[in-house]
Order: sequence, then C-alpha cells, then structure tokens
Amino acid sequence: MISRDQATKTALYELEQQREQNYADERRHVETVRAACPEITSLIDERTKLFSNGVSHAFGDPSNAMDISEKLVADMDRSNRLIRLALHKNGYPEDYLQPVFRCPLCHDTGYVGDLVHDFCPCVRQRVLKIMMSDEGLQDLETQNFSTFDETIFPDHPIPGKKHSQRDLMLLVRNRLEQYADSFEARSGKGIILSGASGLGKTFLMNCVAERVLTRGFSVLKISAYRLYDAVRKYQYDHSDAELVDDLIRADLLAIDDLGTEPLTRLSNEQSGLYYILNERINSNASMIITSNLNNMQTRERYGDRIGLRLYDGSRTSAFELYGEDVRRNVRK
Repeated sequence: MISRDQATKTALYELEQQREQNYADERRHVETVRAACPEITSLIDERTKLFSNGVSHAFGDPSNAMDISEKLVADMDRSNRLIRLALHKNGYPEDYLQPVFRCPLCHDTGYVGDLVHDFCPCVRQRVLKIMMSDEGLQDLETQNFSTFDETIFPDHPIPGKKHSQRDLMLLVRNRLEQYADSFEARSGKGIILSGASGLGKTFLMNCVAERVLTRGFSVLKISAYRLYDAVRKYQYDHSDAELVDDLIRADLLAIDDLGTEPLTRLSNEQSGLYYILNERINSNASMIITSNLNNMQTRERYGDRIGLRLYDGSRTSAFELYGEDVRRNVRK
C-alpha cells in the first residue's frame, strides 16, 4: 500500500497540474472574449486601468489611502457588474472571466486557514482515495443519490411489514440525503444500515459518502475485513499505523459489511474494533455502517460494550432493510 507521504506528494503534484490548467483556461477565456467582442475588451482594459490608477493614487497619497481604497472598491464592483452584463448579452456565462478552480474552499491551492495553514479537505480526501483506491471510493461516481432508482425495488405489500420495499427504500433514501446534506464534522451523528444481502445497503452508504465528499469533508470507506486486518497488524507490530490513524481522523468513516469478517481471535478482534469505535466516539466523529446483523445479533457477536455503542440511539440512527434481493432481480 502506498504511504501517506507518497500519496500526499501525488495529491499536491496533481493540484499543481490543476492550477496550471486553471491558468491556461483563464487565459483562453480572456483571449476568446478579446477576439470576439470589442465591447468586453474595452471594459476589461478600463477595469485594468482603473485598478492601476487607484493603487497608484493610494500609494501616492497615504493620508487619503482609506478613502481612495473605498472608492476603488466601489468602482471595481461597478466595472465588474458591467462586464458581467456584457458577457451575458454576448452569450457567455457571467462568470466566464472569473478565476477558474475546482475546490471552492482552497481554490486549488491545497491549503486553508489564514494564520495557520492546514491541508484542505480536498487534499486529505485525495490522499485517502489514493491510499485506499482498492476500497471502493471509485464506485461513488456511479452510486449516488442522482443515480438512485427506486423502480428496481418491488412495490407490492409485504405481510407483517408497514411499508412495501420500494416505499421503505424511498423513506430511508430521503432520511439519508437529509443526513448527508446537513453533515457536520465532529457532530457525532451516525447511521447503521442492516439487513440481508442484495437490499441496497452499500449503494445507500455510497450515496451518503459521495454527497459528504462533494461537500468538502473527508470520507474513508473500508470493508470490515480490511479494517480488522489493519487493526490486527497495528496491534501486532504497529504496521498500518497510518491507516489506523485515518480510521480515527476521517470526518466520516464508512464501514461496509460489518459481521462478514472472520473472527479468528475473538478477544483481539473485539478489542481492535472497540478501540476504533471508542476513539471516534470520544472525538465526536461520525460513522456509517452496513451490516448483515441486527441490533441483537450485533451484541451476540461482539458483546454488549460494542453493540451498545454502535446502537446508541443518542448518536446513531438505525435502519433495518427488508425485502427481495434486488441484485438478483437486476441480473435477471
């Protein structure tokens, strides 16, 4: 597995390449407008002259620098407004001449914070994605709220159940979208999706992960098997220490298929899972977990101290899915 340092260097190099592409796009936009529209060209030149003269006057008359600066801001706002109107009139987006960037937080610099610089969440997430490229984050491009299709779920009544499978999935989908849209780092709020295989648990997890990720938070998705393997290695010789650190620090930890991993040394495995859970709970970090086990089965497998923490109603919303294996229906 690639180290954190290697992944960080790769992520920062990618951002450097992205900035170069941004600058090239900005120059191309200006050149395109200048070649096609004399009106906008004149407005751009006037704005450049306005800014240059304003700065010169402020430096040349320090006693009135504040007033000159305030007037310059107002004049630049007016000039920018005229340029936006001219762009719209000539068929261009109003922001066509604005700086180009992908990340709204760091503007593709990779850093946030005024006095103390820290890596932007987009860098942290890219590092995690590079390190965990085999853990399924690539699925988020095709498995998200936009691609959710309720019609694959049967809509007939289920004896003994309040909702049809489709109605239940729509209800859970809407609740999870609300959760993802209001997600805040260190809010301590989590989700558990339980039920048999083929009911859409992992798809719904990916929906939440994709939305939280696009909102600028770091997301680490990992299978229960890989989590146990990492914790086991960490307990044995402190290898995988960087991954264990990420398991604790990620804004949202997504654990897939809890309950399917082999427990060859139950006491050690339990203590490892408890360590991750306890560290995240103590720091109010959020988790979303899929499992084939319900509440009681979880407590039977892992013990009360883990089961009670996972299903703590003050922190966790639990959704138990039921119905037919839709993966089998889709294959048919």
